[in-house]
Amino acid sequence: MRERYKEMDYDMLLTCTDEELCALTAQGLCAAEEIMVSRYRTFVRACARPLFLTGGDSEDLTQEGMVGLLMAIREYDPRKAATFRTFAEICIR
Repeated sequence: MRERYKEMDYDMLLTCTDEELCALTAQGLCAAEEIMVSRYRTFVRACARPLFLTGGDSEDLTQEGMVGLLMAIREYDPRKAATFRTFAEICIR
């Protein structure tokens, strides 16, 4: 699959599905991971917003959510019965 996207520019990557971008990330394409982080940044903040952390601030929770997002991007398996968004939400929370 990487060969197909090897010479693809960033704008073309923006049209890929989340699942395709995860596969490209697994093959070492850093731009695909950057796009996923950009797509889900607002979602991570929305997940962190209602939570409270004693001695911390909302940015700490957002950072933890971003770590969960990165884990989801790197470990997503499309053969499982969940979409990437569902898997990511579990990892983020």
